[in-house]
Amino acid sequence: MMNRLERSAALKLALMGGLFFTASVAFATETNTDRTGSMATYEVVFVPSWNPATHPDEYPITHAKKGLLTPMIGATHSAEYRLFAAGRKPTPGLERLSEMGKHEPLDTEIEAAVASGKAGSIIEVSEGSEGPVHAPVSFSFDIDPRYPTVSLVGMIAPSPDWFYGVSTTLMSDGRWVPSLIVPAYAWDSGGDAGSRYMAEDADLEPKQNTRLSDASVFVQHGKRIPVGVFVFKLVPSNND
Repeated sequence: MMNRLERSAALKLALMGGLFFTASVAFATETNTDRTGSMATYEVVFVPSWNPATHPDEYPITHAKKGLLTPMIGATHSAEYRLFAAGRKPTPGLERLSEMGKHEPLDTEIEAAVASGKAGSIIEVSEGSEGPVHAPVSFSFDIDPRYPTVSLVGMIAPSPDWFYGVSTTLMSDGRWVPSLIVPAYAWDSGGDAGSRYMAEDADLEPKQNTRLSDASVFVQHGKRIPVGVFVFKLVPSNND
């Protein structure tokens, strides 16, 4: 059974055009709250929209997990750090995450960024979401104003080296954004030449740059179809 936040996320997804909305930018849904200079806590719901109805082209219904969105890992960080970015080569950690769903060694890479002052904290989510009808995934995290961006990734399984993810700033004009909805798309980390979910391994050397996936299984009528939506909601402080 979904809790209040999950029901709200699912309703917002439906109001935005169901499972086929194609927004390409994040947007705030309320007026900013003045929490300048203070720590904040966000509740997050990831509502998947990857299923045989929305992505009918070879959806991996025969896979053991009926299609799996693996547990996420991520970080809060500054502009100096990128967990993933279009046009950049994948780190060993991102490549392994996108190929096997493993958090190691991406967790070590994030911890190194924390130690160097480029990231604030690591985020690890214990739950993934099995298909073909994927349940929402809920979690929360604390965020420091020195590290106002959050990035999260998880594997799309099975796949050559595809992952779903989000990277967004939760501050605007020095204030925490009360709520934010961000579509999640399929990404290709650039380490495998495969173009179908169950393609045989075809490692690329040298590695290609990370990019939004143009695989036909994620494109309909010339448009990328998101695999879900992230809903961020600021938890009120005792002073609000």
